[in-house]
Parts: sequence; structure tokens; C-alpha cells
Amino acid sequence: MNIQEYIESGILEEYALGVLDEAQRAEVERYAAEYPEVRQELDLVQQGLESYAQAHTQTPPDGMRERVLAGWQAAIRQEAAPKRLR
Repeated sequence: MNIQEYIESGILEEYALGVLDEAQRAEVERYAAEYPEVRQELDLVQQGLESYAQAHTQTPPDGMRERVLAGWQAAIRQEAAPKRLR
């Protein structure tokens, strides 16, 4: 196996984003444990994603929580309302 090709394949980024299936996750974890260069790159990817997320966080607008909860409550009431027969 060519470790550099594996690192450059994008699988480490997919792992960090949580989009891999169970077998692929296990493979990345196995290689990260076996190959220090994979572990180092995976750490860098995860740190980069964390930095990106921190740099792009936004505070939700005032009242957003209340609007979302009110929408959910209205949807729940509508679903729970008895259906009328014609």
C-alpha cells in the first residue's frame, strides 16, 4: 500500500466529516494506529475542520429559538389533532 496515495485519497477528510460507513471508519482507524504519518495527517485534518468551524460560527438571530420551537409545536398539534370523517 502506498501510504501517501491513501492520505491524498480524501478518505481522511471523509472520516473527519463522519460520512464513512462502519468498515471504512474501521480501516482509517486501523491505518492511523499502524502508520504514524496517517495519524499525523488525520490529526491535521481534524484540527483544520475545527478551526474552520470556529472561524465561521455565527450567533443565531434573536428570537430564532422561539420561532423554531413554535413551528415544531404547531406541527405536533396539527399531527395530534383528530382527523374528521366526511
